[in-house]
Amino acid sequence: MNIINLKIESINDLANYARTNLSSLRKPIRSIVLQFQGLNRYMYLTQPTCETELVLADHGDLFVIPYTAPWNWMNESALRYTDWLLDEIFRLFDLPKDLPIVSTGYSMGGLAALIFPIYSSHKVTACMANSPVCDLVSHFHERIDLPRTILNAFITYPDGLEAGIESHSPLHQVDKMPDIPYWIVAGGADEEVIKARHSDRLIEAMKARGLRVTYHDVEDMQHWQINRYDVLKEMHAFLKGEFR
Repeated sequence: MNIINLKIESINDLANYARTNLSSLRKPIRSIVLQFQGLNRYMYLTQPTCETELVLADHGDLFVIPYTAPWNWMNESALRYTDWLLDEIFRLFDLPKDLPIVSTGYSMGGLAALIFPIYSSHKVTACMANSPVCDLVSHFHERIDLPRTILNAFITYPDGLEAGIESHSPLHQVDKMPDIPYWIVAGGADEEVIKARHSDRLIEAMKARGLRVTYHDVEDMQHWQINRYDVLKEMHAFLKGEFR
């Protein structure tokens, strides 16, 4: 079936394609906050995954976790799926075309959050990335569990594997990043995505280009587990559009 022609029949059926905070939402939708998940996340989610869902619901922001493949690295399939999902959300809720869209994620999903605004057919308003993979080229060999996942994501790329990986590596695509507000957090105790090899280098490149980026370097934070309330509170404020 051509997914472009597929329509979600009802708002209730949206749950087949994404986790949302719709059941907690009590206000008109003010924005869509996408959250891209980390590697190997494949579960069908029926309960809130984090307090962020509830904070955003209270503010009127529709929180959406697209059910993309668990090894996607925001490849062409994940990009097309998410664009299609957004098209359907705008249609189902009859939302204005200029409704803000915020791209967020953690780990592999942090990479996705940074890459999605570059290639999406939708205009993304802001981006938040937690412990993001930023240099996908070198990340290929950083852990034994990674090569098979990255190869699966880009093996069919028309210009070759190397080109596919580089085109989805935030550090290699800084020149293509849209001029929107970015909020990034990474931890000094993260042993899965080493900050010095990823976020620190990306931030340097983004600032050199003059992009608007807020960076929190949390010394004792492990992989994507924000352990400072002031940082978490500021992240929520950013997602709600209270400062950008």
